Amino acid sequence: TEQWYFQWLKDQINKNDTRLFDVSMTISVQQKPSSYWKNVNKKSTPEIFHICDVESNSKGDAKKFEAILKEMKEAKNRRR
Repeated sequence: TEQWYFQWLKDQINKNDTRLFDVSMTISVQQKPSSYWKNVNKKSTPEIFHICDVESNSKGDAKKFEAILKEMKEAKNRRR
């Protein structure tokens, strides 16, 4: 449902007559950030935001979240 929220948010911003800029988002649902950033051209896509929610405080969910953070750090270091 997160992707629908971001699509709605983009539409709300872009239809506001007082906005200063148009918002553009490529909304992609990925379990692993590396699945997305490995195929992105850093010249045409200068910034990428990965938004992740934590399902619970269980060890499994915490481990999954930590793995995502590790992948995001790796992606940041590779894009420099």
